[in-house]
Amino acid sequence: MHKFLFVLFITLTSSMKFVWADIRTPITFDEKNMPLISMNINGHEIDRISIDTGASNSFYFPKTIFDLIIPDFNKREAVVQNSIDVFGHKSSTVMSKGIDIKINGEIFKDMNMEILKPWGEGMMDENGEYIINGVLGLGIMNGNKILVVDYISNALIITSDLNKILGGYDWYSLNYIKTKQGVMVDVISDSNEKYRMVIDTGASHSVIFTGTEKGCVNVSTSCPKKIITTPDSTNINALLFQVKDSRIDFDGLLGHDYLSNRILVITDEQILISLPKNNK
Repeated sequence: MHKFLFVLFITLTSSMKFVWADIRTPITFDEKNMPLISMNINGHEIDRISIDTGASNSFYFPKTIFDLIIPDFNKREAVVQNSIDVFGHKSSTVMSKGIDIKINGEIFKDMNMEILKPWGEGMMDENGEYIINGVLGLGIMNGNKILVVDYISNALIITSDLNKILGGYDWYSLNYIKTKQGVMVDVISDSNEKYRMVIDTGASHSVIFTGTEKGCVNVSTSCPKKIITTPDSTNINALLFQVKDSRIDFDGLLGHDYLSNRILVITDEQILISLPKNNK
């Protein structure tokens, strides 16, 4: 009997390790409203990881942290990744493809991880030193996982059960397309112009790109503004920002001013955003 119970216990515990468990970690915000989390990755505690839904791979880390997390990197499949940001900065970096990573005790399979090269603003200080230790992007959803950025409870959730998220809020399902820049939706300006904008948790403000001198060279709240209406009928004063590079094939970013007081749910099949409670 004891032998049977021991065998049963081993069988159950062996099967339990394959059961997906939710990951939930607190979000803090820096002075530019960049959402930051901490995670244990391959046994190393990494703090100040920014959440960027405009980034396509699972993680981006400076080389020192990258080498710490993947010490046998040279044995992995690696490719060179080329990109350009909205400021016209081109970069080339190395990506490790199809790796398994342990995050907060859970195994994430077939992840792509890049050596971080800065894009946009807010990643480095005036001395050229990183002020973040990494970036988490949409690639973390590989394997039908659901990414939840909860600005109400200030938490990042990665789950496989949508029902755990939906209770207690009204939701709007966004019409969207997925591109290499992230999740893109259509918005309408007060002058009835349509813009294709990326939902970007890494952006402190919503901005519309313009090739004219009407836009600011540096993003600030003193920039000229244009009123836009999002698909869920939210009005925002988007900043006008000069982007004259024709390789940028979208029209702007929906940032923190849109997402604050919301919950953003991204699945393989739909994008949900909670309606603000003050609209109920």
